[in-house]
Amino acid sequence: MRRRIAAALRERPGARLDEFTADLLTACAAAALDAAEREWLRRDAAADRRELIDRAFALLAPAP
Repeated sequence: MRRRIAAALRERPGARLDEFTADLLTACAAAALDAAEREWLRRDAAADRRELIDRAFALLAPAP
């Protein structure tokens, strides 16, 4: 699945991603989603999943 997503990222119009970068970005996104899911489960499914996902991706965002 990650390989297909990475390929789709590289095929987007105007994308200038090499295979390594596309793979890295896809892996980071998968890790963010996985961490958010684990935190949601640790909180007995009582947390806001969207908030956890937003927080995970915000932590991965490049510093200004």
